[in-house]
Amino acid sequence: MRIVLCGAVATGYDGRLPSTGVRNYMQRGLRRAVMEGFVFFEYLDRFPEALAHLSGMLGRGELIIAESIAEGLEAAPAALDGLFAGANLGKQLVRV
Repeated sequence: MRIVLCGAVATGYDGRLPSTGVRNYMQRGLRRAVMEGFVFFEYLDRFPEALAHLSGMLGRGELIIAESIAEGLEAAPAALDGLFAGANLGKQLVRV
């Protein structure tokens, strides 16, 4: 099992306490799960390889991009608020 950590918008920026930690950690141990963070800057040299691979997956329908699109510049403040409330799915975009 591999767990990927990406982003941190919903982990306390709004002044509330962060959510609780990992649950069922004994089960994760028994299943030999690995949880490891990484920073994409460590892999800049592999971006062309990743882009080619992911583009192929997208073209074959094996990769679905999750995004929330707010319409109009007037919707931008609410879209930003939604980021901190967890109202968006995937990337939050504003179409102007």
